[in-house]
Amino acid sequence: QTPAPVQVEGDREQQANHLMGKTILVVDDDDMVRPVMTELLESLGLRTIAADGGARALAMFEAAEGPVDLVLLDMNMVGMDGAETFRRLREVQSDLPVLIYSGFAQNAVVSEMLQHRRCQFLRKPFPLRTLGDALSNLLETAE
Repeated sequence: QTPAPVQVEGDREQQANHLMGKTILVVDDDDMVRPVMTELLESLGLRTIAADGGARALAMFEAAEGPVDLVLLDMNMVGMDGAETFRRLREVQSDLPVLIYSGFAQNAVVSEMLQHRRCQFLRKPFPLRTLGDALSNLLETAE
């Protein structure tokens, strides 16, 4: 006799329903990472807008039709880095939920960013489940 599943399905369904239709701005200058990230997010039922750097992200954020619910932001980018992009986006919308990520350990700059409300950090690589949980958490606190 196989044991009954332990509420994981319900949790995942609830998570999917909560994320469904939300718009995420993905900001990453890596041409290999950005499309994979948008594909993962779309598999969770999210709408995506992808920007290849901070300056482009700001322009796309301000030109977006409808609200951008959350920004998924790489810390290490050429030109305008993640910290500067974060600061500039928060000047436009102070309560904007931001999920920052990096292949490097959390540092002083990231620690300072995390002092702001509605900001979380993930270290790459991370499983889809962890990404989904972080997004759900940030979006719930935004409502």
